[in-house]
This record gives sequence, C-alpha cells and structure tokens, in this order.
Amino acid sequence: MPREDIEFQTSDHVTLRGWFYKPSESSDKLPCLVMSHGFSALKEMDLNTFA
Repeated sequence: MPREDIEFQTSDHVTLRGWFYKPSESSDKLPCLVMSHGFSALKEMDLNTFA
C-alpha cells in the first residue's frame, strides 16, 4: 500500500507529522483510522504493519 508523508499545523502552532495510507484499488468511501505511537516510541517502530 503506498504511503504519503503528511503534516499539518494545530491551532496552537504545533506541527503534526505522519503517514497516510490509502488503498490504490478502492474507489469507495473508506473509514479513517488515526493511530499514534506510545510514549517514547516513534512512528517508524512498526505502525505501518497495521495500515
């Protein structure tokens, strides 16, 4: 599944960065799931396994 780097800024000027996965075969509306890493972890520590 292709991955896109994304970032956006909150109303209090904090920049949030993440990965966006979207199936290439689906044209239907799909639910969105937001996952975050735990304390002292990084997104690179296997969150993509659940995408």
